[in-house]
Amino acid sequence: DAMKVVGGKHISARTGRGFGREAYEVEGFDELREAVERGDLTVTDACERLGIPRMKWYRLLKREAV
Repeated sequence: DAMKVVGGKHISARTGRGFGREAYEVEGFDELREAVERGDLTVTDACERLGIPRMKWYRLLKREAV
């Protein structure tokens, strides 16, 4: 209740600053996502190519679905 939410981020009432890390884009994610959906590539292989963990892959998918 003490913190208002602006753009999905909690904003401090006292300082006016947001909390958490800034979102960042992963280069080549869209192309590899399409390859995984077609069945040409596995999620594990796509993550290795991007240099990200599997959990980050699923977070990115969830973020795109919103």
